[in-house]
Amino acid sequence: MRRRRSACGGDRIRLLEVEGTERGGGSSWQSLARGTGSIEADHLNGEITLLARLHGTAAPVNETLQRVANAFARERRAPGSMPVSELLDLIDRRARDRD
Repeated sequence: MRRRRSACGGDRIRLLEVEGTERGGGSSWQSLARGTGSIEADHLNGEITLLARLHGTAAPVNETLQRVANAFARERRAPGSMPVSELLDLIDRRARDRD
């Protein structure tokens, strides 16, 4: 079991490996892999970002994921082509900008 930690997410993400299988990826991963130029980030992460704004708070993780996912789709970048450390830095920067 691997654990990742960031200033925004704390220690909430647990990636569990299933013996004998490869991680396939969810629907967003599949959208990027197909290279269609579109992704459902506005419906997934964008909705959470909007709800946060409507309730007077921020959702920097979802806001960053929405922005990055849409850029990846537009640029037809492969899923997983950004190091996790770079994504976590973007999220942390966005969270600091909102404070």
